[in-house]
Amino acid sequence: MHIGRQEGIVTQLEAVAEKKGCSAAQLAIALVLKQGPDLVSIPGINRIKYLEEYFGALKVGLTDEEAEMRRCGGL
Repeated sequence: MHIGRQEGIVTQLEAVAEKKGCSAAQLAIALVLKQGPDLVSIPGINRIKYLEEYFGALKVGLTDEEAEMRRCGGL
């Protein structure tokens, strides 16, 4: 993936996360979890604060439309 495209995705992710009141990392995890029960996020966690952030992703409410936006490249 081209670096410019990656930066655009990060910018969009941060903007949506700010609107949702969560971190970009929590939003990214929530997007993975929203894809279905057969997909699991396996984080590499070496500090308690990252574990707390990971569990905070479970509280991020995503609509089906927001989750679909990611699959279509809109996020």
